[in-house]
This record gives sequence, C-alpha cells and structure tokens, in this order.
Amino acid sequence: MLINRVNIVGHLTKDPEIKKTPTGRQVSNFSIVHTHSYFKNKEKITKVSYFDVEYWGNSLDKPNEHMLKGSAIAVEGRLMQDRWEKNSKP
Repeated sequence: MLINRVNIVGHLTKDPEIKKTPTGRQVSNFSIVHTHSYFKNKEKITKVSYFDVEYWGNSLDKPNEHMLKGSAIAVEGRLMQDRWEKNSKP
C-alpha cells in the first residue's frame, strides 16, 4: 500500500485567497513558510522553505483572525508536485 501524506507547520505568507468554481465548489490558495535552524561547527544555519497550498472545502468561508498573514498554521494533506520546463528558443 502506498501512502502520500504530509504535515506542514509554519506561518502564512499572506492572507488566504478564496474562490468558488463555476459549480460552487470552494478552493482556497495560500502559502506557508517553514524555517528550520540548526548548528553546524558552532555556526547557526537557517533553512527557509515555502509551500503553496491548495485547499478544497468550505471551512475557510470566512477567514478570521487566526487565518491572516503571519499566523501560525498546520496543514495535513496529500503532496503534489508541479513540474515546469523552461521554454527554449529555437
């Protein structure tokens, strides 16, 4: 059995953008920043990762003070990867 499950904890980089499809289904888009720090040879190393999230569902109908830029957030879901190819000139 294959499992595709991810948990991400971080902070919102901006307020969520909420839209409805023509059929009335809601989709919310937001981005999470996660910062990880560790020490290597007594030097502090900080790594920053950004994750784009696409959330399908109605629980974000009215974002409140807990869903604003800078707010801490935890998400659980399925990981999907977008691949982009650079267009080359002929």
